Amino acid sequence: MLSDNQDFLELSKEIFEQGDTLRFKAQGVSMLPFIRGGDILTIKKAGSGGLHYADILFFYSVPGSALVHRLIKKSRYQGKETFSTRGDALVCDDGYISEGNVLGKVIAIERNGRVIRIDRGALRILNIVYARFLPLSRWAFTACIRIFTRTVSPEEELITLVSRINLSEEQTKRLEELLFYKLNWDRIVTNCRNERTACFVCQNLRKFTDCIPIDALNRFEQMYYSTSSKNILIYEELKKIISVFQKSDIKVILLKGAFLAREIYRNIGLRSMTDIDILIKKEDLRLAHEVLISMGYIEPGAYKDFLQSDSLTPLNSLMYTKSGQRGLMVHLHWHLINSTWPLDHWVKKMDMRRIWELARPMTIDGTQVFMLSPEHLLIHLSEHALNHSFEKLIILSDIAAALEYYGNDFDWKLFREEAERFDLLFIVYQALAFVSRSLGQQIPQFEEIKPARRSVLEKMSFLLMRRNARSYAIAYFTFFSCCGGVLQKMLFIYKTIFPSRLVLAQNLGIPVSKVGLFQYFQRLVSGF
Repeated sequence: MLSDNQDFLELSKEIFEQGDTLRFKAQGVSMLPFIRGGDILTIKKAGSGGLHYADILFFYSVPGSALVHRLIKKSRYQGKETFSTRGDALVCDDGYISEGNVLGKVIAIERNGRVIRIDRGALRILNIVYARFLPLSRWAFTACIRIFTRTVSPEEELITLVSRINLSEEQTKRLEELLFYKLNWDRIVTNCRNERTACFVCQNLRKFTDCIPIDALNRFEQMYYSTSSKNILIYEELKKIISVFQKSDIKVILLKGAFLAREIYRNIGLRSMTDIDILIKKEDLRLAHEVLISMGYIEPGAYKDFLQSDSLTPLNSLMYTKSGQRGLMVHLHWHLINSTWPLDHWVKKMDMRRIWELARPMTIDGTQVFMLSPEHLLIHLSEHALNHSFEKLIILSDIAAALEYYGNDFDWKLFREEAERFDLLFIVYQALAFVSRSLGQQIPQFEEIKPARRSVLEKMSFLLMRRNARSYAIAYFTFFSCCGGVLQKMLFIYKTIFPSRLVLAQNLGIPVSKVGLFQYFQRLVSGF
C-alpha cells in the first residue's frame, strides 16, 4: 500500500504531533488479502517501544514515499532499534528502517461500513497468527500466483466447452472459432479420456468433422462405442441385481452414473461408468450382502466391521467385485455422505429417512426402483463434486446436465431448505458457483441460495475457488471452513491426521483388526 504525495506525509506528521489519529483510504495490492484497496485505515501515532511483531506500520523509507506494511522483525543497529517490514503479498522484505521513519501503526480497518480493531484482544492474537502462518514465503507466493493467474489454453477451453449435452448458439460459435486454431488433438483426446468426457466431445464434434483430424475422430468414436458396450453389460447386471433385491424386499435408489446415463442423459453411451452405485437402507445391509454373494460377488474385507459398527462414520459404502468378470463392480451405499475425509458432522446432519421420504419411484424394464428427488440429487452431486475436489470434468457436467434437465420444474425453495437442513448450504453454493464459472452454466436462481452470512474462512475459500482451481487443498479447506466453532475445526484436523481405524483400514486395503500404531505412524511419516 503506497502513497507518493509529500504533502500527504507532511500533513500526517502534523496530525500525529497533535496527538490525533489519521484515517485514509488504502491503495494498491501489496497487503492483500488482509488489506484491500479501498479499505479505510485508522492510524495511531507510534509511541516509543509501542511497536511489536505483526503490527502493520505506516512509515516512509525514502522522502516523499509512504508505505503500509507489516513488521516482521525487530533488531538493533549501532545502538538504535531498527525494523524489517514486508507486504503480505510480496516476496521480498523492504529492508531495514529506523524508528524515526515510522509515523504510526494501523489500529483499525473499515470495510463495507464495518470497523475491525486489530490492535487488541483476540484480533491482535489472530493478527500474529496470520503473520506467522499465512503465505508469505516464496513457495506460497509462487503457488498463489499459479492459482490466481492461471491461463487457459485453446485445447482446455475446447474440452470444457464441448463437455456437456447441448451447446447454445454462442457456445457453438465459439467452438467454430476454436477449431480454426492449430490444436494439439492428441492432447485433446488424452485429456478427454482422463476427464471421462470423451463421449460428449464425440457427440458435439460430429457436425465439424471437416475441421478435425481423422485419427482424432476415430479415437473419439472408438471410446464412445466402447463406453456403450460396457454400459450395456452394466445395465444388464443392474437389472438382475434390482430384480433379486425386489424379491428380497430390499429397496434401492440408483445413484450417480447408473441413474444419470439413463434418466438425465437419455443415452447410456454418453456417461461412462466405473461401477454400479446403488443406495440401500443400513438395516438391509446384511440381506443385500447375502444376495450379492449368492450372485457370485466377493465379500469385501471390511464387511463385518461395517455390519457390527453402529456408530456414524464418514465412510458408508462397500465395493463388491464379481469373480470371473473383470471390471464389474457394485458400489453399495447406505448413506449419501461417503468419504475418507472427516465429514462426520454432515453424516449426522443428513437424515437418511428424509432422503427416502422424498425419493421418487422409477422403473427399469418393469422392475421398480427409486431415484433421488431433484433437490436431493443436486445436493448429492454438489457434495460429491467438492468431496472429490472436482477432479474430473464429468462431475461438473453431471451437475450442469441435471440443472438443464429439470429446468423450471426444479424447486429452488425446497432445495435451499433441504441444504440448510443438512447444513450443506455453503457447500452446494460453492459447488454450483464453481460449475457456473467453469462451464459457463447459467443459473438464474443462483442468488436465491446464497447463504445469508458467511464466515471469514468461508469467504476466503470462495475466493480461492473462484479461480477454477480443482485442488484437493482448496476443497479440503472449504469443508474445514464450514465446520462451525473452533473446537469442531480442531476435531476436523485431528481426525484428518488420525482417522478412525475403519477409515484407515479402508485406505490401506486391510482388515480393521490389522490396524495398529504402526499404521498410524506410517501415515504420519508418509504425509497422509
